[in-house]
Amino acid sequence: MQLFREVFPIVLRDLIVLKRRLIILIGSNLMGPILYLTAFGWGLGSQIHTSEGSYLNFVLPGILSLTAMTSAFNGSGPSITISRIYTKTFEELLIAPIKTSSIAIAKIITGLIRGILACISLIFVSFFYGANPFLWNAIFIIHLTFCLLIFSSMGVVAGLIASSHETMNRLNSFFITPMAFLGGTFFNTSLLPFPINQIISLLPITPCSNGLRAAALGKPQNLSFFFLESIWLIFLVSIIIYILKNKELTTPYS
Repeated sequence: MQLFREVFPIVLRDLIVLKRRLIILIGSNLMGPILYLTAFGWGLGSQIHTSEGSYLNFVLPGILSLTAMTSAFNGSGPSITISRIYTKTFEELLIAPIKTSSIAIAKIITGLIRGILACISLIFVSFFYGANPFLWNAIFIIHLTFCLLIFSSMGVVAGLIASSHETMNRLNSFFITPMAFLGGTFFNTSLLPFPINQIISLLPITPCSNGLRAAALGKPQNLSFFFLESIWLIFLVSIIIYILKNKELTTPYS
């Protein structure tokens, strides 16, 4: 109960801010996935057939994981950087009588909610491209939730360590963009040469993409997907709590 009383006000404040620009945020989160669906689903996909059927049904879980990654990361990270460095409002949370773990959980939940909105919108749009409905089962929901939590946590870490808005853009370029194209979103990572495929299999997006695809297409699940997702989530949450307790997160007023 104490945890809820500490987390809820922080999440509510972020949701009030989100409400003011909800349409713009959903539209910006959908622009990339719609382009991928058009190019890979209709364009390239019309010429490719896989063992699962159309390439669109193969690639859609990957695009969904990509959308979850970018929307959750951008839903939590940049706002923390802005509140730390520019508006100077993040220090209000640090001096408030709440646990650092509550701050971490609240910011992760904010990214999770933004990611859920983007994913639901993408699934709705995908039906207009002729995609078959997913097999809505518990495994699918678990993988999607892991994906959102992992990258919301990663966004929080980035927001806490970034020294400027430009730093956030560089983190996006060096980490998020490569994972968007290499983490099993558009192709089977087993097709890559050894040891590159082994390295890529350890990226957080890879078990999310492969797990979502297996659940959506009714294939057997690999327990290593859940193991890697759990390890990444625990690792990132631990980093967040460590940073909140030990790092100087505010900058002097100019």
